[in-house]
Amino acid sequence: MGPTTKIVRFLVFLYACLLMVLVGYNLRIRRHYVEAYRNGKYKVVEGRVEHYSWKGKTECFSVRAVVFCRGTGNPDQLAWPIGLTQEGSAVRIAYSDIDSFPKILRLEIGHNSR
Repeated sequence: MGPTTKIVRFLVFLYACLLMVLVGYNLRIRRHYVEAYRNGKYKVVEGRVEHYSWKGKTECFSVRAVVFCRGTGNPDQLAWPIGLTQEGSAVRIAYSDIDSFPKILRLEIGHNSR
């Protein structure tokens, strides 16, 4: 059991190191979004939800020609539960487009939106 135990311990250690690197990277990415929101470096769009679609695990909609998509398989985009928005709902969205796609920073639905 000596060599097998060493191999298993090494693999567990390697997995733990990889996991820590991935978590650190994810926190670094999210920090940019938090800083953008705190510093006011975001855009706001208000209006009615248009072109809502929900296919499999992906939900997409647009508000005044700005398209927002998210899938349940992508942990970076778990900003709101699927089915929360509906076509025609009044929304106010604060978003950042640091990356190639708009990332929702704050979503207000219904009575709170103007």
